[in-house]
Amino acid sequence: MKMQLPTVKMVVLQLLTLGLAACQMPIGSLPAGVATTGLFAASPKATAPLAGTIETVTLPQTSLGTAKSFKVYLPPGYPDEGPYPTVYLLRGTMDEWLNPTQDPSRQGRTAATVYESLLKAGKVGGLILVFPGLGSDDGRWPGILADWVTPPTAPGVGNGRFASFFTTDLIPAVDKRYRTLKTGKHRAIDGFSLGGWAAVQAAASHPDLFTSVGSFDGTFPYAKSTKQVDPEDELWTEGFFDPVFGKPRQWAAIATASPANRIAQGTSSRWAGITWLLEYCPQAWEPRGNFYRGAALGQVLAAHGGKNQLGTLPDSQHAWWFADEHLTTTLPRHWQQIKPD
Repeated sequence: MKMQLPTVKMVVLQLLTLGLAACQMPIGSLPAGVATTGLFAASPKATAPLAGTIETVTLPQTSLGTAKSFKVYLPPGYPDEGPYPTVYLLRGTMDEWLNPTQDPSRQGRTAATVYESLLKAGKVGGLILVFPGLGSDDGRWPGILADWVTPPTAPGVGNGRFASFFTTDLIPAVDKRYRTLKTGKHRAIDGFSLGGWAAVQAAASHPDLFTSVGSFDGTFPYAKSTKQVDPEDELWTEGFFDPVFGKPRQWAAIATASPANRIAQGTSSRWAGITWLLEYCPQAWEPRGNFYRGAALGQVLAAHGGKNQLGTLPDSQHAWWFADEHLTTTLPRHWQQIKPD
């Protein structure tokens, strides 16, 4: 299915990097009570102590050929109230969803505090949250759930086989170490920006592993045809994709890592069986958001048997405050799909 690119420039190269706080962009309007000065915000609010716990797990031997760590949030009452469904939350490193100052808009919130607020309000039950790293540990080289073409020498990269690491090592390690419900029926995945790309790619590549998938302002490639991405997409000018897709770009590798192409090649029954919760910035935020990319992916999904239940997040921007807002919407919906029978 050929997707027409809009004439508006769609990619803000600064927003694709992991150093979002360094981007020189106006904040626009945040919700009432979020004080702003300069770039984003005044001193963040203090983060309240968690009722649950966060652990760091290191796998010494992995498909990457090197050790790799990930973080896990365990809810209050663990393990006695289990077994538990799991939600995988993706971005660049394992720390970003859990860092209250990942950018100054965040005001002390994290994925863990968002979850605990929902738990206290009775909107979700016991969930295990998993935070993988899909690139270099220092955040310099981000990944999007693909096996890299020319991996650099960098901490946590090894041979760059991140797609293999995720399915062969990470998910089995979580299910072995923790008291989880160990089927795709009880597993969800979500992500922000490049993490949104990775989350949808995970579900599109392995629909048996996840029953609910979300994304906030995912940086999705455009599909030129069923088996090709659009080579004129400005996304491919980014240098941090050199290790992932080679230089010059290896288009077959990119198409393999493209959610739109995966979905276009799949069967309707596969996509109809997944709950899709894709949310993105409004058109007014272009060219600093991913409205067109999200809408284009939604069209591909609808044409091949799936249905996105969300869409534009009103008044949102490509910032962590709104990624957390997305999570306040999607975690209860994920819960309804993956909760214990």
